[in-house]
Amino acid sequence: MMKLLHRAPQLQAMLGSRLSAAPASKPGPALIENLVHQGRRNLVMSNQRFWAYHLFAQCAWQAVYINTYLQLVARHACLAHEIPVAVANGYARGVNVTAVACRPVGNRVSSVYPFAGYLQMVLKQAGYVLPAKEADRLITDLLVGAVKRVEALNYSTAQAGLALLNAQLDSCANNTLRYSAQDMLYADIRNTCCRYYLVQHDYCTGCPHQSRSRLMCHSHTKTDRTHDQLTK
Repeated sequence: MMKLLHRAPQLQAMLGSRLSAAPASKPGPALIENLVHQGRRNLVMSNQRFWAYHLFAQCAWQAVYINTYLQLVARHACLAHEIPVAVANGYARGVNVTAVACRPVGNRVSSVYPFAGYLQMVLKQAGYVLPAKEADRLITDLLVGAVKRVEALNYSTAQAGLALLNAQLDSCANNTLRYSAQDMLYADIRNTCCRYYLVQHDYCTGCPHQSRSRLMCHSHTKTDRTHDQLTK
């Protein structure tokens, strides 16, 4: 069993945050409560659908990034729901992996989609409903971001990243994803509507939220997706 701290420099570069952050808690009721408590003080969004996404993404993104790195670079994986997450200002910032070990997976893929199902259950218990197809789309977008991050840091090749993403998509039992792995990676396409990204003001083309917002959108609008396409 390999300890994650053995890969500390590269993992810290992947996450941009600490690997021994404290306090930290595993994805579950305590983490959800902390994210909600801090988030409602620092985020003005009150839409329930937004909160379901926000909580899901904050619980998931660092574990997805860690496991994507491990599979591409070391052919290992760890249990995503066992990684304690630290929270700052309503966002997941840092993990505590001092006691987290990972196992070799060889040429097999360690699917992210069971983790999506686990988080969906945790959110439901806390009163936040996220449909299964949305959870799969959201975690796929996180996965694409993680593969891009590994490539950007030159830890792995584009070919290996594309192969891993294809294998992950094949492992999705309820596949409602509209795009190919290649399009997701290289055409800058995401699977989820901008209703989940309102804090970043990153809108789909034609989304009514864009015209209603009083804030300037500082991120570019991706013209290869439309509001109508992604809300179906």
